[in-house]
Amino acid sequence: MHGGKNSRECELAGTDVTPDDVSDDDVTSPQPMVAASRHPARDPHKSCRWCGYRHAPGRASCPAQHATCVACGKPGHFKRRCRSSGKREAGKAVNSVTVGAAGIAPEPLLQVQLVPQVGGQACTTTAVADTGAQVCVAGPALMSSLGLRPALLQRRAGLRDLAKIPLASLGAAPCHISLPGRSTLQEVHFVKSVERLYLSCTACKELRLVHSGFPHPQSYVAAAETTEGLSDCPPTRPSSLPLPPLEENIPRLEEWLLGQFSSTAFNTDRNPLPPNPAPPPKPQEPPPEPSPNHPHRRIARPRWLDDYVE
Repeated sequence: MHGGKNSRECELAGTDVTPDDVSDDDVTSPQPMVAASRHPARDPHKSCRWCGYRHAPGRASCPAQHATCVACGKPGHFKRRCRSSGKREAGKAVNSVTVGAAGIAPEPLLQVQLVPQVGGQACTTTAVADTGAQVCVAGPALMSSLGLRPALLQRRAGLRDLAKIPLASLGAAPCHISLPGRSTLQEVHFVKSVERLYLSCTACKELRLVHSGFPHPQSYVAAAETTEGLSDCPPTRPSSLPLPPLEENIPRLEEWLLGQFSSTAFNTDRNPLPPNPAPPPKPQEPPPEPSPNHPHRRIARPRWLDDYVE
């Protein structure tokens, strides 16, 4: 009975039960066997669930105890044993890549004048030419500068920014937006989170900040205007003589030929040519006289020829 009590205490404590601790009376009872199968002995040669290596049992001997996973950023395990969803998604094929860059660039600012169509007062403010906006947007500061009350505003339209985040609209009012020599009537929406006036793409086109076909490229056609008179075309060759080719008609035919071809063959214009600003060319020096060159040497006469030549 002592052994059975010991086995039940071990079961309640959650420790391993060995056959030496179980008596014959406890063999018929299934409780000690259930406790033994529920808490099996730990295999010291089994790989660790935190680091993936084999080491002594216990968390203190695990090398990943103070490590941080590079896949999920959580401490206590290595990447090879990470069970987070980020590791599973890393092995999937990449179908798209988004490249983002941040920089500082000057905004397209310009001074415009606003005049509300109904009520209010004129105001000059700084505007931003936003060609990607569909409506003109301003803030509550400009609304108070124009002297507009909430009762003068029209309906509150649902506006969203580029990130599809809803904007808290106070209402809209039609206003005349003017530049020197240009003006347009646009509906300006007032939003709490906006500080400046942003001109829409339609307002930029009507104010001629961009061409009417924006964002498509514009084709340019250039023409040159001159004040000089064009030269006359050369006279055509006559098909027949105005007079019969007789001796008594020679003076009249000569006069006709000089008048007919006065601009071409018989041009006697003596107008001076325009002066040349370049200096006159320098006279070229005559080349030096060539010196005779004898590339061949005289062939030596053999001595045996002296006996035959006097």
